[in-house]
Amino acid sequence: LVYCPVAHMLWAPGGWMNSWGVLDWAGGLVVGTTAGIAGLVAAVMVGPRRGYPDTVFRPHNMTLVVLGTGMLWTGWIGFEGGTGLKADGVASMAVFTTHVAGAFGALGWTGIEWLLHHGRPSILGFCAGAVAGLAGVTPAAGYVGVAGSAVIGVVSAFVCYVMAVFVKERAGWDESLDAFGVHATGGMVGTILVAILGSPTLGGAPNDNYDIGIQLGKQLAGVAFVVAYSVIISFLLLKAIGFCTGGLRVSAEAEAKGLDIAELDDGAYLFGRQVWEQHGFVADAATTAARLVDRVTARELRGSWGHD
Repeated sequence: LVYCPVAHMLWAPGGWMNSWGVLDWAGGLVVGTTAGIAGLVAAVMVGPRRGYPDTVFRPHNMTLVVLGTGMLWTGWIGFEGGTGLKADGVASMAVFTTHVAGAFGALGWTGIEWLLHHGRPSILGFCAGAVAGLAGVTPAAGYVGVAGSAVIGVVSAFVCYVMAVFVKERAGWDESLDAFGVHATGGMVGTILVAILGSPTLGGAPNDNYDIGIQLGKQLAGVAFVVAYSVIISFLLLKAIGFCTGGLRVSAEAEAKGLDIAELDDGAYLFGRQVWEQHGFVADAATTAARLVDRVTARELRGSWGHD
């Protein structure tokens, strides 16, 4: 109900945004923006996790983060190149611009961390920047040149960093995947920049009638409509789901245990306090020690997320 109508509007021959000339090569608006906006609406309606934002929630396994980023990057190249449904020069350029934008996004994010964190960028920042660059080039890969894709990667990384770190913290959104901060924000940035960088005079695809000003107006209108549509439909759907299920949020007890344990009686990793609670052993000393370790670890990691 969110994605499919927008896909028709932008990609179907009779879709109004398609007919009007809004550009979205592979889903910066159709996929990234719709999903990211829906994720933000859901995060706001469900509310933050217990302890947020005082507790810093880090990915539990950076090795898997790097592996997942590599899989995303590889798959991204495939669907960007295949979007045109032809094995031609446009497809080849889309593959190359996608890779360039991901690389420059990673460099851009780690560069920001290098400046802000005293020369200590993080591997998590590298991965987030790569995804930001890939999200940014998604609506533009088949329309821009190599230099344009590099610009999109860097700008997307900067804007996504601001949204995912500074704005999210100050707004109090507990949107842990950063579907909005990275995917939606990157998609919107790329959708706007393609109007400028897609110009033939700036290395874009040949088009004798291209007008940057007119195209920029169309892109901005498309972004505004998709954001508004996604917010409204996502809100109504979540309200309906909450009404039918008795609420969107689990109980405080289930949240404290973790949903894997509370709902499946199992978990991928069991450390410290979780082991004691799952097996019913209430040991004050062990619980206190586990909480102390949590606090110390969070304090040490706080700097890498801009919480100094």
